[in-house]
Amino acid sequence: MKKTTLCMLVLGMFSWACNPGSDQGEFLRCYLDGELFEDNTENVAAYLNSNDFATVTGSSTQIVITGIVPNVTGSGTYPISIGAGAGEGEFIFSVNGTIYKIWEGYPASHGTITITEIGSQSPLRRIRGSFQGVAYNSTETDSIVVTAGEFSGW
Repeated sequence: MKKTTLCMLVLGMFSWACNPGSDQGEFLRCYLDGELFEDNTENVAAYLNSNDFATVTGSSTQIVITGIVPNVTGSGTYPISIGAGAGEGEFIFSVNGTIYKIWEGYPASHGTITITEIGSQSPLRRIRGSFQGVAYNSTETDSIVVTAGEFSGW
């Protein structure tokens, strides 16, 4: 009886260690104007490249999210829309065919990305963190509010 109980306890702990919660693996989720978007498929990527660009992507049949933020040098909070030209940052939200951006070219848009964890493998180091902001369409007459954004490249 003691051996059976001990074996069950060890197996249970091993199972928990391999999958301690729903935030394991690659995922991207956020609320777009209050509607949940979630992707935990092979479409998700979240990494920091050797040039210090953080990239976050994910998609579903109706929504595609792509974010690139330069000059990410470690854990911390960074503005999404910075720089100009090749080094600029942006998050693009394609929602049912309409493109919204958090980008310097759309001055009303704004947002931040927070990197909480960076992996050690190079050249693409996996990242984990959060994001939020307000994205606008090209005429800056329509916007979406992005809240509770989370991502993981693990």
